[in-house]
Amino acid sequence: MSSRIAFQTHGFAIVVCRNLRNGKFLAVKESRGRGWWLPAGHVDAGQNFVDAAIRETAEEAGVDVHIKGVLGVEHTLSDVDQARLRVIFYAEPKDPSAAPKSVPDEESDGAEWKSVEEIAELDAIPPPQGLRGGELLRWARYIQNGGLIAPIFVSSGTRGTLYDGFFRLEDQGPKSVWSAVQPSSAAPTAVVASSPSTEGIDAPQGPKLWTALHHAVNEQDEGLVRQLLLRGASAAAVTHKGRTPLHFAVSRGNERLVRLLLLSGSSNVAAVDVEGETAQDVAQTLPPELQRPILRLLQLVA
Repeated sequence: MSSRIAFQTHGFAIVVCRNLRNGKFLAVKESRGRGWWLPAGHVDAGQNFVDAAIRETAEEAGVDVHIKGVLGVEHTLSDVDQARLRVIFYAEPKDPSAAPKSVPDEESDGAEWKSVEEIAELDAIPPPQGLRGGELLRWARYIQNGGLIAPIFVSSGTRGTLYDGFFRLEDQGPKSVWSAVQPSSAAPTAVVASSPSTEGIDAPQGPKLWTALHHAVNEQDEGLVRQLLLRGASAAAVTHKGRTPLHFAVSRGNERLVRLLLLSGSSNVAAVDVEGETAQDVAQTLPPELQRPILRLLQLVA
């Protein structure tokens, strides 16, 4: 090695991949019982970091990705003449509907799309069932909370290409229906009304399996509930406890939301939750002044 070169550098590409269709992150089940982690690996001879990131994600997770940005660059000395350079990329799947690898091989034991909540649950479990390290959860939370993502500059000889500028996921194109029900959304009703797509409007999120409509009813946001129903949200969707948005509206004693949900035509008044209760059963627990008008509405469609 030339005396002008201070150290030999070993490159590693790490990929944080989010599926915007379901909001989940790509997690790899590492081989040899090492637990869940991110797609990652060495940069091979003749490759740049972007190429290595794409290759490692395909090999370890079975998912073809678009590299969208850079989350971090880490340079550490492992010896006086040896260094390690890690580049952490943000990526999105080329085909959001494609299933990750499920058959173990020499690269990994498989991969899955996991929500932040699911990853957090794994953080409390040691490998092989839990996380290999904290990076997957840390980066997933960072992105979900709107963390800044740096642009990519790919150089080729004396020329290069700059892809986009600094960005956050919330700034990319039209807002999704799901973004409207997040606490940070400034104008949820307008977001839903302007969203060009209703794809995933009834997709359950998190361990409680709430839909966007469940969240809107829980917040008692009448305008948002109305817009979601106009866009086709199902009032028959159920949580992990079998509760419909109608259960939610009745339990909160909100007569106006109960009326909206019933007028949508998709509410199932006879739906029974895991405790064996219908919306009418829930109404029976309300104070008399709230109970009477809500029961009248429910009995009209029962």
